[in-house]
Amino acid sequence: MLVLQHIAGLALPGCGVGSACAQLSASALSFASQVVTSTSATQAVTLANTGNQAMTFTGITPSTGFTVDAATCLAGLAAGANCTLNVAFAPTATGEQ
Repeated sequence: MLVLQHIAGLALPGCGVGSACAQLSASALSFASQVVTSTSATQAVTLANTGNQAMTFTGITPSTGFTVDAATCLAGLAAGANCTLNVAFAPTATGEQ
């Protein structure tokens, strides 16, 4: 299981007035068992800026054992905009990741 707040680097329990506010369409993803050094099919997650200010960031770093294609997100998000994170499981060792 992958907890998405860790992938997107977001742990936002609430949002302040006059700020950007990140919201993910799922809080966790489940992947089937995967052979070490192989990569699963991707699962899409929407990252939305529900605040009233633009959101900028320099990158999205996944936890070990996962990959994230965030190409549609890297330019940042205007207030009210969203983008897609494509997450895959790519284990580097045996066991739960």
